[in-house]
Amino acid sequence: MDRESPELIKQEMDETRQSLTDKVAALEQQVVGTIHEATSAVHETVSTVKSAFKDTVGAVSDSVSSVSQGVKDAFDIRSHIRAHPWSTIAGAALSGFVTGYLSGERTSSGSFSRATNRMNSSFSESRMGGPKRVKDFSMS
Repeated sequence: MDRESPELIKQEMDETRQSLTDKVAALEQQVVGTIHEATSAVHETVSTVKSAFKDTVGAVSDSVSSVSQGVKDAFDIRSHIRAHPWSTIAGAALSGFVTGYLSGERTSSGSFSRATNRMNSSFSESRMGGPKRVKDFSMS
C-alpha cells in the first residue's frame, strides 16, 4: 500500500483521535479526582474550624461566667461581714475615728475647738436659760 493512500491517512487519523480521546478522558479523571480530594479537604478544614470555634466560644462563655461569679463574690458585702464580723466592727470603729480626727479642727493645745465650742455654748445656754432658737417651718 501506498503511504499516502486516503484509507491509511483516515486510519491514522482515527487512531490519533482515539488516542487523544483516551488521554483527555484520563486527564479528566485525574482532574475530577483532584477536585474531589480538594473539596473533601476544604470540607474537613471547615468542620475543624467550626469545631474549634464552638470550643472557643464555650471556653470564653465559661470564663465570662467564672469572672462574673468571682466579681459577684468579691462585692458581696453581706457574706464578708458574716465571715469576719469582728474585723468589720474594728474597721468601722477605726474608720469612724479617722474620719472624726480628720474632720475636726485642732488648736495648738490639741483639743477639737469647733466641736468643743459648740458643746460648751449649747451647755451654757441651757443652764443659764439662754435664748432658744426654734425655726418655724410652717408654710403659712
